[in-house]
Amino acid sequence: MQSRSSRDFNLIDTGNFTSDGPNGLNSQDLHGKLIQLKNFMIYSLL
Repeated sequence: MQSRSSRDFNLIDTGNFTSDGPNGLNSQDLHGKLIQLKNFMIYSLL
């Protein structure tokens, strides 16, 4: 389980959300939503 999750994190870290992929626009939009969600969580904790 741990090695599988580590592999998934590596896929994300190595630019899985770039516009070079076949689903580039969708992935970029998802990445943007993740950033917005992260920022919202940070601000809600302040």
